[in-house]
Order: sequence, then C-alpha cells, then structure tokens
Amino acid sequence: NSLVQRAGEGFSGSSSYPTSFTRQEGSTATSSTQGKSGTHKICLVCSDEASGCHYGVLTCGSCKVFFKRAVEGQHNYLCAGRNDCIIDKIRRKNCPACRFRKCLMAGMNLEARKLK
Repeated sequence: NSLVQRAGEGFSGSSSYPTSFTRQEGSTATSSTQGKSGTHKICLVCSDEASGCHYGVLTCGSCKVFFKRAVEGQHNYLCAGRNDCIIDKIRRKNCPACRFRKCLMAGMNLEARKLK
C-alpha cells in the first residue's frame, strides 16, 4: 500500500511544488517542498503549510480541526459533484465530503492522537 505523488501533481496555483509524497503502510505520510527560504512541510490534505503531525498525518491546523469535528460530530457529508472535487488551500471548504475522504485517504485517524 504505497502512494507516491510527483512534483507538481494536484498542486495548482502554488509557487513551490512538492518534491515528494510518500505513504507506506504502517507509517505516517510526509511531504515537503523546496522553496526560496528552504524546506516547508505541506498539509497532505489541502497543500497549505502544515503545522505538525495531527492524527497520524502531517496537516495544517484547518484540516486538523475539520477532521476532528467531522469524526466527533458524526457528520454524513455528501458530495454534490462526482466525489472527485479538488481540495486545496483555496477550495478546501467547498466540499466537506471530498475533504473528509481525502483526510481518510491520507491516513488520518482519531485514535492516533490517543496513542501518544
């Protein structure tokens, strides 16, 4: 169960592109960009700048809070499109169903927080 994303894929409108995106089964996913001021970690859900490892995945604060509320609130989100909406920094609030699906695909797990 290995997932690899190459530089520039799925990150439109960004001035720096991910150099890698790797997730091996049983490990946390990581991603980073090479910018003018060095390496920046990016959120694996929306590609915003990550604030840390939350629920087992490198994410921004916005996706961390979204995931927590989605799980604890037991929301049943439905996509108005085809379940393939683009989730990025600008459009992450447009479709909570696709954003939640992307959180799960990245490996976010509420139990990961409790294991620390």
